[in-house]
Amino acid sequence: MTLAVSWERTTSIGSELVFASDSRVRQGGEWDCCPKIFRLPRSDALLAFAGDTMWAYPIALQAIAAMHDFAPSRVGYYDLRRLRSHIMETIDAMMRSGSAATNGLHVIGFEFLFGGWCWQELKFRLWRLYWAPALGSMRHDPIENGHLGPVRFIGDRDYKKDSPESEVVGHAKEMLPTILRERHGPLTPGRTLDMEPWEVLLTMLRSGEHPTIGGPPQLAKVYRSMNSTVFSVLWPDADGQPTLLGRTLLHYEKTEAPRVDPDEWSQHAPSSPTPGGTEKS
Repeated sequence: MTLAVSWERTTSIGSELVFASDSRVRQGGEWDCCPKIFRLPRSDALLAFAGDTMWAYPIALQAIAAMHDFAPSRVGYYDLRRLRSHIMETIDAMMRSGSAATNGLHVIGFEFLFGGWCWQELKFRLWRLYWAPALGSMRHDPIENGHLGPVRFIGDRDYKKDSPESEVVGHAKEMLPTILRERHGPLTPGRTLDMEPWEVLLTMLRSGEHPTIGGPPQLAKVYRSMNSTVFSVLWPDADGQPTLLGRTLLHYEKTEAPRVDPDEWSQHAPSSPTPGGTEKS
């Protein structure tokens, strides 16, 4: 019940790692205000999930708790690669702690996007973390720069080929190269990205063609300064209400999160946030 995406965005002052997702969870109905991007105890990385919330939510919360309570992972002594291993080992231990993962009564399906600034390699790193049922353990895929740039979508798939409206990842992966070709010509290896994946997410949310995704879009970034920021997105447009991680803010709430109009992004412009204000990028 998700479409989440992360990519390295190139700007005129460098690059940044962007995370975005929808906000819908479905369990007997639709709930359009659920956080799917998680801020971590350290500021140089973010985590986003897709899949069955029965698995993904408690796993994400426990991984964050384990990171917080173990100083090497919390204060940054572990670089991003070692932190990724710590998260995966934490999840493996959780899945061995009871019978839910082994009794055959549940279909286990969840995946995460994990990434940030790696201080040892001095570059952004991004991975898809996923549970491999046949192996009974977590696995990871590094996200590299290909014809579509350094980007990865996760979310709902129509593996049985009987519910095309639930194939959100495939649709997103078809839409992105169309946008890139229209603006930049033929796709070539090593492509850089601006906010095109964000445009794909907005278009799919606004179309209403995919009932498994919905709600306000969520947006967060990691910067080369090893700081991360979550944004307050006006929704459904610049005249809409401010939201934060999928939730519409109450009328009396003030947030230090930079406020963004979802449609005001321009290509290859500076994107340094102004706390409490609107990001112009």
